[in-house]
Amino acid sequence: MRNGAWTLEYRAESGSFLLTDGKAAYRTRPVAGITEDLCEKDRYIRFRFDTGREKFLVETECFGDSAFSLTLRGDGPLEAVSFPGGFLPENGDIYLYPHGDGIRWSAEKEPPLPSETAFYCGSQLSMGLLGLLRGQGGILIGIGETADAGMRWSVKDGLVENEIVFYGAKGRWGYERKIVLFAARDDAFNALCGAYRAWRRKEGGALTLLEKAERVPAVLSMAGRADVWLFDDNTMNRLYGRPEIGDVTPRDVRRAAREMAALGMDRILFHSFEGEPREDVEYLRSAGMLVGRYDIYRDVIPQPAVPYMLPYRVGRSRHTASCWPADVRLNENGEYVRAWQLHGTDGKLHDQHAVCDVSAARMITEDLPAFLKEAPYNAWFVDVSMGSAHAECFSPLHPCDRRTSMRYKNLLHRYIADLGLVSGVEVGCESGVGSYVYSEGMMSPPFFRAPDAGRRMNTLYYGDGIPENILKYDLNPLVRIPLWQMIYHDCTVNYWYWGDSSNCCPELMKLRDGFNALYAVPPLYSLNMTQWDAMKGEIAASYRRATGTARLAAFSPMIRYECPDGAGLVQRTTFENRISVTVNFGGETFEGIPAVGCEAIDRDGRKVFGF
Repeated sequence: MRNGAWTLEYRAESGSFLLTDGKAAYRTRPVAGITEDLCEKDRYIRFRFDTGREKFLVETECFGDSAFSLTLRGDGPLEAVSFPGGFLPENGDIYLYPHGDGIRWSAEKEPPLPSETAFYCGSQLSMGLLGLLRGQGGILIGIGETADAGMRWSVKDGLVENEIVFYGAKGRWGYERKIVLFAARDDAFNALCGAYRAWRRKEGGALTLLEKAERVPAVLSMAGRADVWLFDDNTMNRLYGRPEIGDVTPRDVRRAAREMAALGMDRILFHSFEGEPREDVEYLRSAGMLVGRYDIYRDVIPQPAVPYMLPYRVGRSRHTASCWPADVRLNENGEYVRAWQLHGTDGKLHDQHAVCDVSAARMITEDLPAFLKEAPYNAWFVDVSMGSAHAECFSPLHPCDRRTSMRYKNLLHRYIADLGLVSGVEVGCESGVGSYVYSEGMMSPPFFRAPDAGRRMNTLYYGDGIPENILKYDLNPLVRIPLWQMIYHDCTVNYWYWGDSSNCCPELMKLRDGFNALYAVPPLYSLNMTQWDAMKGEIAASYRRATGTARLAAFSPMIRYECPDGAGLVQRTTFENRISVTVNFGGETFEGIPAVGCEAIDRDGRKVFGF
């Protein structure tokens, strides 16, 4: 079967595929099973495949100008099936994994990811794709429906092999599963990302920021808007049952706002963890800030656990009385699903329960209007929802499969937009791109953060105390790659995570700012009032470095990524509006750009930003 320069062949005797353009050849690992009723035509291949456990129809067709689609159709029970087998790597191959904003990794080394990850969980795999680069060429596998799909890797003959896995929807096939194979001879990263981006846009649902601004005009102000979490000095003590400190700097948001303005920090998304009084929200808004509040629906403290919980935590779990247990998710055995653990008065960690996503979409309609009557927030951050797995629920009151879970998460965030608020999420995922505006954590790949980063929102790390993962992976330009940005830069605004903020390693702030500049996304600062007083000068300097390119290219698609030094320590991104950003992550000056420095030029070659 031929499409453009590429030919896809199926080898029935081995249950494997060969994708070739006459020079490059990509083979899938044979899958044990029996091929039946094979039918081959110029534009499609159709057959039935029997693994001995599952039996399904496979239809392979030409897709677009040089791609191919594979559709699996089955009936009856399904636990998990992998077909076709993973593409066989060669020495020198590079994998592209959609973890966080994206990472690249040699096929000759075990990836720093669990051996099985889910495409339906934003904290694991943010997009439904897997890439493989070989020299100047490469292939990319796109998963049509990510709700019941995952990825497994294993080492065979010294090389890492990845395979796509399709899981049952509540134990059954339920619907057809589809992948699209994209291939490129040259400039593969840019060509493959462009093809994938065009496919997803054609499918619909991936609204751009400009399209979202038609519904919520405040979205237009998100260009270069830094995200700030300013905590009370005792917030962490209250959260974790530690003695509160008496002699602390009072949390004064008005003073902080005035100081930010004086320092030139004129575009701020100001977040409140504990809520602000109406007068302060109005003051912050009058100062030109977007003002958001923390919210969560996935986690609820079970009523029997209340006596063991810290009073501060009980007060924050406002749904215990009204929604537990009726809205709690049940697993297939009828058991309550566990959620984020909390410290109790007995010094132990206690499980919360997970609220069903169907119920959460109803609950926000009951809660949010009342919050807005108390104070006129114009942004709303919902923790966990898009970062956690789309989840099945077996409760007879609100049953759902993963696709339904995903749909209701999107309904929740569209409701926030309906009320005129800028909607934010933790981490984010491809299946939610159409409903939320900004994500906290996509810039901080979850497996690479500091240990327990979700409980250390304003911990600072210095010198030898900086966790190994941060320099080894998180801030390593030879690992990071703007995979998400190449697909969805003009659809969402991505930030670091509050436990992996721009300021969490003060001596590395400029390095982080380099990634912000390269990706044209703004920074995130998470700190308490005492830390603000001590670091405000450094933060203002970081703000100037980290917001410049986002102001220039926030709403423009990223269309090209390259490494002009050939090694990856100097990286360049180009946007559709022809802003080009070069960042030197190396230790020596490169073409006039200093170490850990940046230069942005416009379509006429004029320098428009730099540090």
